[in-house]
Amino acid sequence: MKKNIIWILTTLIIGVIAIIGIELMIVDYNHFWKYSADYGNFANDFDLVKNYITEAFPDKSDKWLSVSNDANGEVTLFDPETKSYLILPSDVVSSLTSIRNNAFPDKDSIFDTIRIHNNRISFCISNGEYALVYSPNQKPSWVNSPSENSKVKVKSIQGGWYHVTKN
Repeated sequence: MKKNIIWILTTLIIGVIAIIGIELMIVDYNHFWKYSADYGNFANDFDLVKNYITEAFPDKSDKWLSVSNDANGEVTLFDPETKSYLILPSDVVSSLTSIRNNAFPDKDSIFDTIRIHNNRISFCISNGEYALVYSPNQKPSWVNSPSENSKVKVKSIQGGWYHVTKN
């Protein structure tokens, strides 16, 4: 009788610990990717902007552009190197506005920077923890700069696109 009670209690305790462990892994995994951009619903916008950046800055490395809203609520790109705003085609402005206002659903995911490094284009958020990256030739190994020492997690999307977040 005592052995049965001990066995039942042991089984219950192990079961509860297993359930808690699984729940913590699920919560941690979801928290880990919480900053992720909604690439699925905004793929056309990201592709349009990526194509524009690629054409506007061929062979550029270690360049970045600041993303902000103007007084009318439309998105602008500021180039700190030239200290000027880029004059953008209306379709690029529309796509950038859509991305900035809708493609990063988490309240802490504020899209504020586009980074260019060789043929890699990164759509980065203000806290530096995540980037949606287009990298056609290799899997990304950093979020903001190749000199970072942070470990990253990378999730492949499609066609050279990746979610990249600090570990």
